[in-house]
Amino acid sequence: GLVADAVLVTVPLGVLKAKTVKFAPPLPRWKRSAIERLGFGPIEKVILSFERSFWDEGADFFGCLPPAAETAAEAAKARGEFFMFWNLQRSHGTAALMCVSSGAFAEGTWRHLSYKRVVDSSLAVLGRTFGPQVRQLFRKSVVTDWGRNPFCRGSYSYVGVDASGAEYDELARPVGGRLFFAGEATNGQHPATATGAYLSGLREAQRIDQAGRRGFPPAEP
Repeated sequence: GLVADAVLVTVPLGVLKAKTVKFAPPLPRWKRSAIERLGFGPIEKVILSFERSFWDEGADFFGCLPPAAETAAEAAKARGEFFMFWNLQRSHGTAALMCVSSGAFAEGTWRHLSYKRVVDSSLAVLGRTFGPQVRQLFRKSVVTDWGRNPFCRGSYSYVGVDASGAEYDELARPVGGRLFFAGEATNGQHPATATGAYLSGLREAQRIDQAGRRGFPPAEP
């Protein structure tokens, strides 16, 4: 195995929650509590590429109203289903949309759908608003699956029901002067963003450098 003065843990919060990474000795109670109280869930995306745009090219994003649900249970199950479309024509200069799903739909239904079913469902949502041209102009797609990825187990952190937001700082605190943590779930100012993850890496690089200059504490037997 590898021998090092310090370790920087950057795995997603979902992996820490699943306890697939073993720590010896175990993490202290305050660290485990922060991991448990912070929320973590999937936000899944579908990139849909078309021959040309058929939506308002000046809009940054738009949504499509869902059909009326017959029961409250159906409405709850579909919450977060393809609720937003980002206009990549405006940001990337290409006739494409990034469709976003979250909530109960991304957490539950998405995980049981095939790649083709996800794409077909997102096209159907667009079709309710823009008609048959959606499928006629469709070219190709890219689909994420962060929820089922064992190395992620979700996408972003959030303040859970039993949390206060202070858990972000607790998750960022080093353990024993040799075990450090980075990632979006350790940045309370910019959580759930790539920016937050990047800045946390800079923060911990500086912290490890300072600890090394001072001298790391003796390693536990």
